Amino acid sequence: TMSLSCLRHVKRDNNAKRPPAPPLASFTGFTGDRSGSMSSMGGKQMEMTHKMIQEVKEDAAKSGVPTFFDFVTFDDKAEVHLDNANLNRTKLPSEEHVNDCMKPRGCTRYIDTALERLAAQNRAVKEYRDALPRCVKDLNPVIAQSYSFLTDGADNASKWTARELSSAMTRYREAGGKGIFLAANMDAVSVGGHFGFAPETSLTISSDNQ
Repeated sequence: TMSLSCLRHVKRDNNAKRPPAPPLASFTGFTGDRSGSMSSMGGKQMEMTHKMIQEVKEDAAKSGVPTFFDFVTFDDKAEVHLDNANLNRTKLPSEEHVNDCMKPRGCTRYIDTALERLAAQNRAVKEYRDALPRCVKDLNPVIAQSYSFLTDGADNASKWTARELSSAMTRYREAGGKGIFLAANMDAVSVGGHFGFAPETSLTISSDNQ
């Protein structure tokens, strides 16, 4: 039998076109800068992060697509709060916990953290795909990937360079992943392009953004 959710993607619309089929699973993540200079955001980043996590959960529930979420914060070290966790089985962090995770402190280890989390997501996707039944794997199903990175300044604590991150992000995008660069009080297109992000997914935010 065919479920109603599947039927929506087979039935043609008024223009005789079938809507695109949903991915088999979705892997998405957010890595947020909590370095000392983020205090210039006046706490807006905390509100934004909590709201974004709630919306990811709601979207997963509406779509019915298994969704795995990565939530990491960093200053001069990275702290993993959710490691590509299945949102159907995971309790989300409270607003108070998110605020504590994003409280400004320390230096900026952006590049190393971004490289680590892209690699972690790619490993999680590979493990998910490898565990599929052969009959499903043979269909080469779409597994959606996206990752958002928030930072506000020059990296001053990483071992790797912008060149390595740009190469990794280019490979990620070429494989179908969507990288989103959120630049706090910076020119997102210019800085994001330096790190390998597309202009259309490089967004400048400030403390007065809604």
